[in-house]
Amino acid sequence: METPIEIRDLSFSYGPAPVLAHCSLIIAPGQAVILSGENGAGKSTLLKLALGELAPQQGDALLFGTPAHSFTDWHRVGYVPQRAGGSYDRFPATVAEIVAANRYALGRSQRRESHTAALRALELVGLTDHADSLIGELSGGQQQRALLARALVNNPELLVLDEPTSGLDRSSVSEFIEVMDALMRDPNRTILMVSHDLERLESLEADRIVLSQGAIHHA
Repeated sequence: METPIEIRDLSFSYGPAPVLAHCSLIIAPGQAVILSGENGAGKSTLLKLALGELAPQQGDALLFGTPAHSFTDWHRVGYVPQRAGGSYDRFPATVAEIVAANRYALGRSQRRESHTAALRALELVGLTDHADSLIGELSGGQQQRALLARALVNNPELLVLDEPTSGLDRSSVSEFIEVMDALMRDPNRTILMVSHDLERLESLEADRIVLSQGAIHHA
């Protein structure tokens, strides 16, 4: 079985000072990992390298055994980016349409099949009743769960989340954690979550990794 994420002796810098130095990490199939670190620790850079947005200057970043910067099987990966406040407030699309759009982006354009997949993903995040609501009518926490459903609509083997609880109130975080707890119990899905919010994520059963001074430390 292919390793979803493998980072080997990875180093990267934007200038003379290294952001990451000789980092190595393996995330095995079915493993759930929470990566934390202070602001400026290099979490975003590591994530960009792991997802192929940046090419390594030294070492390797592999997705399912393929160099991440040349990886093409994106239906195997679901990604929830950092939330931009207010970005959907006036967007004229329903929740189901937002979720299904991720199938169209990957060439899976059969409308009926995509709508069914969207409803299935919305059920996973507890938003089935809001499928026909405009995305802008949802609360911030509900919008974040809709974006999670969008990442899940292709039933990816690897799910990557970047600061998914940032900007959410306590109630929304609790609802999000409940959804993530169920997802992390699925042995067929690998999860990498980047977050500085470790205290509120304490109840999740996941391996903890800390990025500090350009190096990876296992908590």
